[in-house]
Amino acid sequence: MERLISWAEVEAAVPYSRVHIWRLIRNGEFPAPVNLGPRRVAFRESELAKWLESRQTVEYANAGWKRQPEKVGG
Repeated sequence: MERLISWAEVEAAVPYSRVHIWRLIRNGEFPAPVNLGPRRVAFRESELAKWLESRQTVEYANAGWKRQPEKVGG
């Protein structure tokens, strides 16, 4: 069974506000939530992971990097 994650976990992983995330969802640019009840949603962990991975690739390409930057201090 697919793991579902809460808004709190999404907010910890994504550097956007809930309002901006809802805009992205509406525009088809963010994984759609799963309705758990009238006022509760969750997100599929695998879809969020794919979205985050694709965003990193786009950000690296936009920055002109040939590879991911090395970790500092590690």
